[in-house]
Amino acid sequence: MSADITKAVIDHHVTALLAGDIDAVMADYTEDWVLISNLGGVVKGLAAIRAMIAAAGEFPGFEETAARIEGELGTPRGR
Repeated sequence: MSADITKAVIDHHVTALLAGDIDAVMADYTEDWVLISNLGGVVKGLAAIRAMIAAAGEFPGFEETAARIEGELGTPRGR
């Protein structure tokens, strides 16, 4: 996966999170994903990722200030 594709996925993900659209967020994942987050540690698979995102609730005031992209790996940075 190219860095451009990774950035597009991150952009979609952040937009969906801010909209509170968990179904749109989940469209970014497949069953073999592993998500590492300060919100829920390390979670694996669609059910665990959905549960972690749902438990985190809304993200009021989040503003993406940068994204770290390394090929197919990436993370949004915000405040």
